[in-house]
Amino acid sequence: MKSKLIWTGILVVLFVGVGVVAYYSTNSLLHEVDETVGNQDNEPVVVDSSGPSQSDQMEGSSANSGKTVKHGVIQQKADWTEANIIQTLHKMTHQKVVASEKWGAVPMTLENIQTMMTVVQKRSGLDHYSLYMDMLTMWKKGHFSKADEQHNALWSLEDGTIGKATGVLSKKEEKAYINRVFGDGVKGTLKW
Repeated sequence: MKSKLIWTGILVVLFVGVGVVAYYSTNSLLHEVDETVGNQDNEPVVVDSSGPSQSDQMEGSSANSGKTVKHGVIQQKADWTEANIIQTLHKMTHQKVVASEKWGAVPMTLENIQTMMTVVQKRSGLDHYSLYMDMLTMWKKGHFSKADEQHNALWSLEDGTIGKATGVLSKKEEKAYINRVFGDGVKGTLKW
């Protein structure tokens, strides 16, 4: 009888220990995924903009190891692919367009626009260089009247089938989108 109690106690401790390890491992993994907007397949590192507007130290990311990053700010790195550029610009348009589905978001700030201009200019051999530079130049000047067309051009390059833009958000709708998606952690998104 005593032996059964001892074995039961050992099993309980073992199960609790495994549960605690599983909980903290999963939580740690979710925390890492939460801090980056898609850091898989060598995507550009964009820190989740839903947090506070302050500098954070990114941990566990080889792409940004030891670098300080700010919420909502696109980080320049040397290995941007054309797919990364398309995806990032596409996510930036989400702040400006009406669409039934939007997956991912990158704040449309002057800083992010300038960073993307630099990235595109430094990257040689891009198939759609003129498209990217034309839209970025318009955005830098505060012209977003064609954001839906620009979204759909990028969306088509990604072989999009769901979430085609059907118009441009009003200032009020855009503000609601910013508050819902980015909270107050991203400054400069309504500069225009």
